[in-house]
Amino acid sequence: MGLQSGVKLPTFLSVEKHTLSSKQTWQILLSVHKQREAIMDISFSPEDLAFRDEVRGFFDEQFDDELVGRLQSDNFKEAIVDWQQRLYQKGWIAANWPVEYGGTGWTPTQKYIYETERSERGIPGVVPFGIGMVGPMIYQ
Repeated sequence: MGLQSGVKLPTFLSVEKHTLSSKQTWQILLSVHKQREAIMDISFSPEDLAFRDEVRGFFDEQFDDELVGRLQSDNFKEAIVDWQQRLYQKGWIAANWPVEYGGTGWTPTQKYIYETERSERGIPGVVPFGIGMVGPMIYQ
């Protein structure tokens, strides 16, 4: 099994004599690990963390027990409309639309944060037909 540099790493399945010492092997593996760390940093930025806090605060305040109760009742359609109106008033009803047509202007990371927080709480998404399908056909 070879690396791009041509250096062979020892394997437990190999019957050939290992040409690298254990110290050399660990140095190579550590180097590869450090290169991986430098390539991809998946931690949230301070701005993303602030956005996450804003999303959580909005959900805590607006997706209250009264609304949850209504969503679980026979009048759930009215509750869905109410929830979507709350999103609209916040400016969050059309997250994927361009800003010039009323979209949020969120980054992909902010969309991920929003959707993760929403789904973890069991909050319904926006009814997709109008916002997700018809709207984009009209503004295009």
